[in-house]
Amino acid sequence: MNDQPFLKMMGDVSASASHDILNVLAILNEHTGLLSDLLALKGEVTPDQLLQTTHAMESQIKRGKDLLEHLNRFAHSPDTLNSPARLQPIDVAETITEIARLTHRRFHIEIISPLPPLPLSCEPMLLRLFIYTLFKEAADHDASPRITMSAGKGRLQTQTPFYPSPRLLEYASHLGIGLSPENGLHLSFP
Repeated sequence: MNDQPFLKMMGDVSASASHDILNVLAILNEHTGLLSDLLALKGEVTPDQLLQTTHAMESQIKRGKDLLEHLNRFAHSPDTLNSPARLQPIDVAETITEIARLTHRRFHIEIISPLPPLPLSCEPMLLRLFIYTLFKEAADHDASPRITMSAGKGRLQTQTPFYPSPRLLEYASHLGIGLSPENGLHLSFP
């Protein structure tokens, strides 16, 4: 399979995630400036003001940590390419959450119900490419790029109806994933 789509996906996902991480750092920088200003007021600072600012900072630190954990997992996904066994056990739900989190800025993916574990033995990079392409195509077919996903009985569904491209169908075929474009795209797993 051509490496170009993998490289494009790696670049797009990394760019989206790094932009979000820069936003986290910018917000933390604003809050530290606010803390400095509050402390400079000497005596005019209320405990509530300090608490509100530290809570906002803690929230951003958690967001940044979450992004970096997903980005680290994503960055290590090509590690399996050198493995003698190209097929690896992977949790589809976890991988969907990873790609959704890393591309949220671009695709606005919303997982509307917790995705149950969906184990699959496959090439991890191909699964990531399939999920990324699925999100991209769903967003391309909707004027407001919001993709919601719900799960049930080994099936996933997007709320954005569209017919998958030949490329997406090819990826699904290699992974053994069934696709059905009825009231949104239904995915069924082996």
